[in-house]
Amino acid sequence: MLLLLFTLLVSAFANLPPEDVAAPEIDFGHWISQGPAVEPQAGQLTVVELWATWCGPCHETFPKLTTLQADYGDRIRVVALTDDRPERVRKFFHEHREQMRFGIAVTDSETVQSLMFGGFGGRALPSVYVMRDGRMLWSGHPDELEAALSEWVAEDEEGWQASSLRLPAGGTAPLVFNLAIPDGFDVKPESVDVQVLDAGSLQTGEPVVRSRSTTSSERVTIEIQIGAGGLSNTDTPVSVEIGHHVCQDGTCFPRQTQAVQAVVHVTGA
Repeated sequence: MLLLLFTLLVSAFANLPPEDVAAPEIDFGHWISQGPAVEPQAGQLTVVELWATWCGPCHETFPKLTTLQADYGDRIRVVALTDDRPERVRKFFHEHREQMRFGIAVTDSETVQSLMFGGFGGRALPSVYVMRDGRMLWSGHPDELEAALSEWVAEDEEGWQASSLRLPAGGTAPLVFNLAIPDGFDVKPESVDVQVLDAGSLQTGEPVVRSRSTTSSERVTIEIQIGAGGLSNTDTPVSVEIGHHVCQDGTCFPRQTQAVQAVVHVTGA
């Protein structure tokens, strides 16, 4: 901890994105909250932010990290990593859980130093590192993360994309569906209707539809609050049907309907 505090005070943020080099093996140690941060899949981006409970600028990044995790769904996993005291991190998380809907882990100082002093560019808090399939793709300040992600995440997807969701037994969280809107087109949130076809024994709330802007595209986002109820240690598919109108220059095309499925992972108590 003292080493990290000293680094924060005396180091300038290098902000030098590395070439495509091998990433260090990261021990995520003790999970405070896994959020959607399940084991990485082939081709999935892992976004690690180094932070601390005493780091005010770090706290300001959390709402944006939550938004990016929701926007990109299964294509990325966001993990906030610290070598702070577990009890302090747990208390902080419980006070700010609505802004921290991503993975939160406590590790040892050696793991943190392997990132900060491994020649990847970041030497102050907060620092962000983007990895995929064992390779370090980018490092920098969280303010530049969204633009960097747009270079690594394919934006040529068509139709609604679903995120998987990880819930503790008895917990609740939003299940997110995203639609990227091509340049020159428009999808009004009020034109979107959602019907939950099947959610097994999960509890579902009323869908909420919003417009959202990212660096690379306009998006429409649907959030459906999901409750685990009495389930534990299960994977439950959730099927929905989504209809929407696409418009261009004031002309709206025939209504499109798409069936989309996501998976909700309910962990043990």
